[in-house]
Amino acid sequence: MKKLKKASLLAAVLLAASLFSGCGEETTEIMGFKEISADGHAYDLFVPDEWVLNTSTGVTSAYDANDRSNVSVTVCEVKSDITTIDALWAANEPTLKAAFTDFEYICNGVETKLDGVIAKEYIYTGTMADETYTQRQIIALHEGYFYTFTYTAFSEKYEEHTEDIQAILGYFTFN
Repeated sequence: MKKLKKASLLAAVLLAASLFSGCGEETTEIMGFKEISADGHAYDLFVPDEWVLNTSTGVTSAYDANDRSNVSVTVCEVKSDITTIDALWAANEPTLKAAFTDFEYICNGVETKLDGVIAKEYIYTGTMADETYTQRQIIALHEGYFYTFTYTAFSEKYEEHTEDIQAILGYFTFN
């Protein structure tokens, strides 16, 4: 009888140990998504498994091989003359308007959040090299840096990735 009690106690201890062995550990695995941000980045960015990591741009980015829709995150330090999202946008807007003919806003500076941090969202269309694109940019100011999430697609393909983009944004985290 003592052997049975000892065996039962040992089994209970092993079961408890296996149940709690993962406590306190963070996981970065998300079913159907892969992380494309490198170790040491101040954020985590996940994209669908079938998307292709793009290392040619020097920024964290990936694209859908079927239609070249893409996402990227750029980070820049706050400077003494540009300390707000509005100031950053005002400094960069003329460059966008010069690069795209037929530049038109769909959404201009609407407040939103990126991983719980107050941000602003800009969606616009424009033509470049005879192709019409739609871009969605979300800019957050976090711990002295501007983080710009950009989704770019041919305008006719833009809506096809709505669910992917919402999931990518939902999984985005600041570290």
